[in-house]
Amino acid sequence: MTKEITVPKGKDYVSISASGHKYISVIDANGNQIFRSNSPAETVTAALGPGSYTVDTDGKLGKIDYGSLDERHRAGRPMDANSPPPQRT
Repeated sequence: MTKEITVPKGKDYVSISASGHKYISVIDANGNQIFRSNSPAETVTAALGPGSYTVDTDGKLGKIDYGSLDERHRAGRPMDANSPPPQRT
């Protein structure tokens, strides 16, 4: 089953409900798979920017909700995979 969705401006993630599935994937407007879950969980959440996407699954899609992250979680932090994470005090 596939469904076209549009993530509105100001929203940062999509919550997808599905049943009877082995996978759920999200495909961008260019045809690239940008999210995939191989979990049979009833709901999965994908961080997506505003835009048009296709949700694909081998099961039945249910409700799709859009949400916004807290401001403190929006800003990315530089990451260096060659260094250990900073120590918390």
